Amino acid sequence: SLSECFITLRPTEVPASASSSFFNDFKEGLQITFGNPSLRDLLLLLLAWNVLVSGLSSVTLPFLQQKGLAEFYSLYLTFGSVGAVAGTFIPGMLPKPLRDKLCSLLPMILGILASFITALSCNPALVCVSYLIANLLNSIGNIIVSSAMILGCEEQMRGRLVALETSIMTAGRLISTLAFG
Repeated sequence: SLSECFITLRPTEVPASASSSFFNDFKEGLQITFGNPSLRDLLLLLLAWNVLVSGLSSVTLPFLQQKGLAEFYSLYLTFGSVGAVAGTFIPGMLPKPLRDKLCSLLPMILGILASFITALSCNPALVCVSYLIANLLNSIGNIIVSSAMILGCEEQMRGRLVALETSIMTAGRLISTLAFG
C-alpha cells in the first residue's frame, strides 16, 4: 500500500464502454480470452492451479487437528503468510534478464509438490516449511500468469480481462475448498 504513494499513472483516454452491465463485460472478457489461444491457456492454467492448491488453506485447522498438530496452527499460518508475502516481492526483485525467463509452470509444479509434502507429512517443521514454500511458489506463479494475461491483452480491454481473471481464480478457490472439505 505504501508503494502506491510513489506511483504516477500516465493519463490515458479510455473509450466509453458500450455497456456498463457486469454480464456484458464478463461476456466480452470471455470472448477476448477464448479468442486468443495464449490467453485461454493461461486462464485455464490459472483455474487449474487454484483448484489444485488453494483449498488446503481453507481447511487448515481441521487438517492440522487430524495430524495431531493443532498446537502448531499459529506457526503454520505464519509460515504460510511469510511465504505468500515473499512470493509477491521476489519477481520484482529479480534482475530483468532472469525475470524475463521466469516461467510460471516451474513455480506451479514445484508448489504442487510442496503442497503434497505438506499434506503427507506429520513432522511439524516439515509441514511448516513446505507450506511456506508452497505459498511462496503459489504467489510467484499467480503473479507471472496474471501479469502475462494483462500484458497479452489490448490496453482498452484489460479491465474486462482482470474481472474475468479474478472471477476464475475465485471459482478455482471455491472448487478447491469444496474438494478439500
